[in-house]
Amino acid sequence: MYINEKEGDFLKKLDETKDFYSKDVNFDLEREKKNLIDETDKKISKIKDPLSLAKALLSTIIDFTKTERGFIMQLKEDGELEFLAGKDNRGNELKESNFKICKTIAKETLRTNKVVFIGNALNEEKFSPTRSVKDLKLETIICAPIVKNKRTIGVLYVDSSFPEFKFSEKDINIFKAFAEHISIYL
Repeated sequence: MYINEKEGDFLKKLDETKDFYSKDVNFDLEREKKNLIDETDKKISKIKDPLSLAKALLSTIIDFTKTERGFIMQLKEDGELEFLAGKDNRGNELKESNFKICKTIAKETLRTNKVVFIGNALNEEKFSPTRSVKDLKLETIICAPIVKNKRTIGVLYVDSSFPEFKFSEKDINIFKAFAEHISIYL
């Protein structure tokens, strides 16, 4: 019953978001986001396996954020992040061997328990470009904590080598809602 209640909360947030984007669909991007949320509604209602659902949501998140890769990572008891799932923007599952991320951003997310959004990672002053940012030629990084029972259990991470794009506060809240929903299945 608990999962169904949480699914209901998530679907309610998606409906509220659809309502927001329906009010002003003059911009193609806003219309595209609304359509993506509609598709997510349909997708999650059909999937029953928890890890498959998390992977399906990961594909939607990558589409929503216009990023190239996404990962779900679980926090191990020793404080290290463990790869659970990865996908690219073509829908391909990424194997653990492709698990190369900016750990500085993931650790900052864990430390602050807040979403970290970097729109121009190669020129970011606060997180001076790390080796992973340079090696992967990352431009955009978004990372959110996955929290369950008031305890951070992992992170949702997406990145891209595409140049910075507009990502509003409302978009960050939707990204956070996706991370909250993933926590139900971990």
